Amino acid sequence: MVDALVEQANASGLKQVEIEAKFIEITQTNLKELGFDWLLGPFQIGKHSGVFGSGGTSGTGTPVNPADFPFNNASGPIGQNPVTAGNRSGTFGISANALDALLAGGTGGMSVAPGIFGLAGVFTDPQFQVVIRALNQKKGVDLLSAPKVTTKSGQRAIIEIVREFRYPTEFTQPQIPQIASSTGTTVIGGATTVPVVVTPTTPTKFDTRNTGVTLEVEPVVGADGATIDLNLVPQVVEFDGFINYGSPINAVGVNTAAGISVSSPVRLTDNVINQPIFSTRKVTTSIQVADGQTVVIGGLMREDVQKVEDKTPLLGDIPMVGRLFRSNIDQHVKRNLIIFVTARKVTPLGQAAEEQEEELQPPVLPEIPAYKK
Repeated sequence: MVDALVEQANASGLKQVEIEAKFIEITQTNLKELGFDWLLGPFQIGKHSGVFGSGGTSGTGTPVNPADFPFNNASGPIGQNPVTAGNRSGTFGISANALDALLAGGTGGMSVAPGIFGLAGVFTDPQFQVVIRALNQKKGVDLLSAPKVTTKSGQRAIIEIVREFRYPTEFTQPQIPQIASSTGTTVIGGATTVPVVVTPTTPTKFDTRNTGVTLEVEPVVGADGATIDLNLVPQVVEFDGFINYGSPINAVGVNTAAGISVSSPVRLTDNVINQPIFSTRKVTTSIQVADGQTVVIGGLMREDVQKVEDKTPLLGDIPMVGRLFRSNIDQHVKRNLIIFVTARKVTPLGQAAEEQEEELQPPVLPEIPAYKK
């Protein structure tokens, strides 16, 4: 009976499960723009009137580059101020969201869309010149991480492809500016300068956070031996940047080489207090899959859409012709995270286990001896 129980225990022992995960992040940026720049030279309204007209002012738009107008220099007789001034072009029309504006202070390198076609009437009255700006950009980035781990049935496994990021969490308060002793005074240009002592904010305590890909999984082989229960916790943490929560420390009425400055403050220290911003995408789920099959976790999608339509008043409202005085920009930024998890049973030798194991039979007890019957 003991031999039968031991044999049954060996047959129903812990099984090993190999977990393979693939993290795929697809980033796609689409930018489209079509706009027009009109330069209008001076012209007389009526043959015998003293009324003249011309193009607009520089407005709030991007500065006009003479190289963009190939037929004549923009400062020539055609004029230098476009009628469509104020209509944004290129990345000048795309604004950052609230968090990106705090992190970067803007959209980065600003540029005007290139001109693809120009038309001019330099001997007409009035003289004019138009440049068509058009842009169509598509950019895609794919990131792939494929970690793999083997663990026993019922035991938790953790895969980490991370970078430790240390950042301060506690700071000392800045010291109020104080005038040092007069022994350290110096004479510069006939004026006495007294050194000012100030202590900025200093970090005293730090914390650590992992940025990258983390997968926590706990597989359990089912009683039938053909299915595997998975407790999955995939997580992707990204570092976005720093935001400065500090403010500069200024001093008013300090001695300078030209005398005592009271009206304009003197910056003693920037007193920078940088704190990081992290973005986290995390899923916690429990599923059941067949041995050797793959489960897909998706839907972690984010899409930012910005549409800009600038037009010149009155001219831009004219049917059909008004399109020549409008600038349209359309940008789509899409980020999609897809996770593939494959679970399969393996033997201690690393080989794939059989798809279906034989069902365990109850132990066969020995017969009762005849002398005990």
